[in-house]
Formats: sequence, C-alpha cells, structure tokens
Amino acid sequence: MTVRTDRRAHLPHGVNGGGAGSPCFNILNPGRRQRVLPVLPMEGYAVRPGDQFCHVMAGAGGNGDPLVRDPESVLADVLDERITPGYAREIYGVVLRMNGTIVDAIKTVALRRKLSKSKRRPDAHLAHFHATLTQLLGASVAGSGHVKRGKTRRTLT
Repeated sequence: MTVRTDRRAHLPHGVNGGGAGSPCFNILNPGRRQRVLPVLPMEGYAVRPGDQFCHVMAGAGGNGDPLVRDPESVLADVLDERITPGYAREIYGVVLRMNGTIVDAIKTVALRRKLSKSKRRPDAHLAHFHATLTQLLGASVAGSGHVKRGKTRRTLT
C-alpha cells in the first residue's frame, strides 16, 4: 500500500485570528502494534489480511478569535461531542456547569478576560487533539512517525 497525505508538519492555516487546524495521520494497525506512516512515503507497505488502516484527516484552521465565539455555540459543540468541556474552557474560554450542559456566563466573562491578557500557546489545541487520538487508538502518535505510548505531545516534530 502506498498513500500520500499532507498537513502534518505544516498545519492548515486559520483566518481572521483563528488558530491552526489539526494534523493528518495515516496509521497501519492502530493500537499497540501501530505504525504511523510518513506523509510522503518513498516505499510501499505490506498489508496483510486482518490489518487495519486508519486515516485521520487534517482539521481545518479556525475562523476568528476563539475568545469571541458565541458561548452557546461552544456549548452546542460540547453537547454534540465535537469538543470536550476542557477544550471549551482552555481554547474558547467558556466555563460550563451542571455537568457541561449550561454556560456559566459570569465565569466565562472572567476567564475570557484573563485569557485575553495572557500569552496563549498557539498549539494548545494539539494537546486535546493528541489526547483524543490516543484514547481512540490506544497509543499516541508523533508527527515524525514514531509511536509514543503514555504521553501526549503539545508540539509536532
């Protein structure tokens, strides 16, 4: 099998102040014996009966400052399981209560004020991406093609 993909080291760009997207991955046999395939492979890979192939498509970059996104829209994404409550808090500055079903407007305003004054990591969303991918696959991935178990990465190599 030969597959070519893009956007692992150079993430999709955001616009209007939005952050970068998430990377793509091609994984042969996700889990403990997985092999993360390179973006531009120079060789084919043998695929045997029973092998599994997983392609994680690159996620689009953001549109606009995440701290000004409507908190109710962020809540809708949490309820639809598109993002986690932790992601809502860290990236969008939205504080949820009642088991993640209601926006706490007062705490959201305070958190957004605090986050807007702090130096935010442009790759903070990648920790959430890698944690979710690790949970789904049973082992985490690294941009260089090596498998890292038990840790998530904040930066890509």
